[in-house]
Amino acid sequence: MVVIEQPALALPRKRIRWGEQLVRLILFLAAAISVLTTVAIVLSLLMPAIDFFREIGPWQFLTGTTWAPLFEPGSFGVLPLAVGNVRQRPLTEIYRESPLFVAFRDPDQLKGRCGACEFRFVCGGSRSRAFGATGDPLEEESWCTYQPGSFGRRERIEELIGAGV
Repeated sequence: MVVIEQPALALPRKRIRWGEQLVRLILFLAAAISVLTTVAIVLSLLMPAIDFFREIGPWQFLTGTTWAPLFEPGSFGVLPLAVGNVRQRPLTEIYRESPLFVAFRDPDQLKGRCGACEFRFVCGGSRSRAFGATGDPLEEESWCTYQPGSFGRRERIEELIGAGV
């Protein structure tokens, strides 16, 4: 059988329509805007982190054992609260059964204004700031300016919380 190659038929090139050009331009601009937005977000997060680590230092941050961000100079190490040993118990068991983690998950264990706050089931306050200021992670969060009960709709909030909303 003899095969004769025929030259590929080329369709005549038509002029690109204006609508196609406009769609290409719009898609390019959308892609450029999304890339620039991502870069801006990364930079807005990176710049304060660089300033923070110039002051504190990554090694001190990762290996420090005091947490006192409210004092001068601030200490931003790991909270020195031992709750278990992963060599002796699985991490999931430590998380589920450690008295401190159980207390963190129970908003009724919070003390001070945090314990009286109608938003304690949603907010919980900063446990690290409470620990840094008082030495007790369940104490009230010192930077919170909200006064419990001042929202004015406590009954409605408690009704929604009780309904599981």
